[in-house]
Amino acid sequence: VEGFNSLDISKIQELSQNLAFTAGSYILGNVSKVNKKMYKDNTDGNKEVVTEIDLNVHKKLLGIISKYYPDHEVLSEED
Repeated sequence: VEGFNSLDISKIQELSQNLAFTAGSYILGNVSKVNKKMYKDNTDGNKEVVTEIDLNVHKKLLGIISKYYPDHEVLSEED
């Protein structure tokens, strides 16, 4: 891939695996606790369900990303 070297790709792969494992583990460990649902407006003006688990996973993943790329900003579904 132009503009990337093997170290960049390795770092991105490591980050991706870390994010997937962290999110999956947290969700599986807390899925039985999904009792509090909130609603937020999406870009179409419709309501969208968001749970406390969604928000907690979001925070965890942003924390991990910031360790790998402290100067990057992230735009995500929960923002």
